[in-house]
Amino acid sequence: GPYVLAMIAVSYVAGGIAALYATLIYFEGELLFETLIVFLDLAALAWLGKLGARSKPWHYLGPGLILGLSAIARPTILIFWLPVVAWLWLFGEVPRTGRPLGRAVALSLALFAPVLPVTIYNFAQSGDFVLVASQGGVNFYIGNNPTADGKSVIAPGNQRPVGEYKDNVWLSSEAVAEKALGRELRPSEVSSYWSRQGAK
Repeated sequence: GPYVLAMIAVSYVAGGIAALYATLIYFEGELLFETLIVFLDLAALAWLGKLGARSKPWHYLGPGLILGLSAIARPTILIFWLPVVAWLWLFGEVPRTGRPLGRAVALSLALFAPVLPVTIYNFAQSGDFVLVASQGGVNFYIGNNPTADGKSVIAPGNQRPVGEYKDNVWLSSEAVAEKALGRELRPSEVSSYWSRQGAK
């Protein structure tokens, strides 16, 4: 149908733009996550676009799993989970059967299958519920603070790791947030603090 053709067209156009986008070419040389998540997200989109009214629920396990792997690399893709589920329901075959619900459940289970072990590991290490990563708040702040220029990444504070490796952006964000609030913070609380700062 037209929706399927539109999805396929969008996926190919987006893939072409990504292949020629100078920033992504640079990121490939830096071995950053962006190259991986563009591939995974477009692969999932193309796969979903090729599934039609006769597709069985288990056909949606593949694209769901790909989106779950993408979420481990960049958790912000999870904001599209509910819109995708809504799309599966709204554009299911008519008259409606249990299949749209089955598709949504299959995709959701496959999506969260790779995420769940990461969440369990995070809880085991910190005693704090962090779905995938806790850097979302400080990354939001870095891009939305009064001195942000849209190009460079400047971490709040100037902490440097001593001994074992620690990401200096996270280390600095944790130190500044704990100093500002006057207590030790859990990873999720550090992220929430910087989300609030970035939203001001």
